[in-house]
Amino acid sequence: MMRIFLSVLLFVLVSCHSHSKKEAEKKFDTALLKQNEKFRLGGEYDSLINLNKRYYKQADKMNYEDGKALCYINLAELNISLENFQKSQILFDNAKEILDDSEDNIHKARFYNVYGRFNIELRRLDKAFQYNNEAMSFIMKSDPSELKNDLLFSIYF
Repeated sequence: MMRIFLSVLLFVLVSCHSHSKKEAEKKFDTALLKQNEKFRLGGEYDSLINLNKRYYKQADKMNYEDGKALCYINLAELNISLENFQKSQILFDNAKEILDDSEDNIHKARFYNVYGRFNIELRRLDKAFQYNNEAMSFIMKSDPSELKNDLLFSIYF
């Protein structure tokens, strides 16, 4: 009887921890992407850089690798705007290395969407369409969410 009770208790604790971790990660993603977009559209590049550095450290403390990848993607996107394509490529490579092991379709869709725009800037239209199709493929596999809707708009755009 005691074994059954302890097994049930362990199961509940593990499932609650897993659920709360996913909720924390979702809040992390939403807050980061909203603030990042606000600063990007406002041309507040120093604030954007500081925001992503701060969130990168937070992701590291949370042991949230996908969160680090989002920071790399955001900074790569900034460097596209500044026409610093070499730095963008390095940041994309860092994000891709993390996302290769990820199972989060939203993060992969964001990566391929921004990477497609990067390839447009480099005048590689065939690659840009290929990466945008990858983004669409990943976003369609993801669960409904506010982030999905925002990203879907960006992919269509």
